[in-house]
Amino acid sequence: MNWVSRIVTVALMTLLPILGGRWLDGKRGTSYWALVGLVVGLLVGFWQLLQIVRDSNKKQRRKSAKSKDATLGTNANRPSAERESNSNDSDASSSG
Repeated sequence: MNWVSRIVTVALMTLLPILGGRWLDGKRGTSYWALVGLVVGLLVGFWQLLQIVRDSNKKQRRKSAKSKDATLGTNANRPSAERESNSNDSDASSSG
């Protein structure tokens, strides 16, 4: 459902300035407001698409980071120096 609302938002942000420009052209008897609306609508629509992609990428990165932490276990939450000292301790105890 989330994607449907995002697609509708992009479509409206693209179409409303064009329709507004056509309406202004009809009221004022001009012929350039529809073109201005087209340019503004396309810019705003692409900007909205970029925001959607950026948010999606951030969510994917968070998910992949969480899954990496989960596969590494509890050792991933400790600083690397502490992990190394623990691995050295276990090596010394297993060999001796």
